[in-house]
Amino acid sequence: MSSLLEMPDLVMKLVLGKLDYVSVQRLRKTCRTLRNFIDDVKPESNLSAFRILFTPKYLRFFIWFKDLENLQIEYITVDNGCRIVPEGGEYQWFFENSDFLDIAFGDAKILLDFTNSGKIQKFSFDSMCPPETSRNPRPWFLDRLHGYLKFRKNLLKIKCLDFAFLDQQEILDVLPFLEPRTLENLRLEFVGDKIKRQSFRTRKLSKIKILNSPQMENFEFHFRQSDAFDKLTEIFGEISFSDTQYMNGYKRHWFFAYSENSDNLLEITFFENYKYYAFDINKKPKIAETLNSGSQAKTSGHEPLDPRFTTFCAR
Repeated sequence: MSSLLEMPDLVMKLVLGKLDYVSVQRLRKTCRTLRNFIDDVKPESNLSAFRILFTPKYLRFFIWFKDLENLQIEYITVDNGCRIVPEGGEYQWFFENSDFLDIAFGDAKILLDFTNSGKIQKFSFDSMCPPETSRNPRPWFLDRLHGYLKFRKNLLKIKCLDFAFLDQQEILDVLPFLEPRTLENLRLEFVGDKIKRQSFRTRKLSKIKILNSPQMENFEFHFRQSDAFDKLTEIFGEISFSDTQYMNGYKRHWFFAYSENSDNLLEITFFENYKYYAFDINKKPKIAETLNSGSQAKTSGHEPLDPRFTTFCAR
């Protein structure tokens, strides 16, 4: 019987196609010949979703596959190296004199390398790092990710990107390298102290093909504080408690013409419970249904607001 290494390339590819991602990676570690062959072939990982959680002392990966049990892995920095702890903790690996970021990014790169024709349903970046901390691993990791995506042969195919960011450059380091014909949902959350309109250049963002893609179904931009709130208060006035009582006591609506020849309206909603505004693009028939259902939402025939505001949350 022929050994695995003696099989023809076509047979080897068929064998690899029957294995899940973890089995392929185990096989990859057996010898240099197999490793080189697998790295050349890059069998599809069947990755379904990938979430990265940043903290000052560790990174945690949440990985979902279509044909495999979900994985959860922590990369922890210790005094003299890095400790890797999979979910459950029965097995742990220690890498002496190694940086946990190097190890984590290496694993993330391999995972994305083996994701070519398949579409990732959701890719998330979450952070539990205070913006001012000197031990925030986000900038280093995202810089490496930018370098990887920039020289990747194929644009990464993602249907939903959920991105917690600290500054605009982090967005620009990732978005241009995603396949615009695949991305349908984009959620951006600012996790810094306060975002300033003059420092967030929406014109630069608007040039990204993804934001103009006909496939885009949902674009959300969440932030906790912004100097744009002062402008909103200037336009709409202070929101009183009584203003929000007509719709179960939690929100108030305004509607604006989006453009002369469009069936869309800009809907602005203020949520009392959470103290935030949502900006949505909706069809006029949908708005009419809302008004006819008995809500007392106010309408306006004013010109559209400053386009900068429509970037905050648009559907």
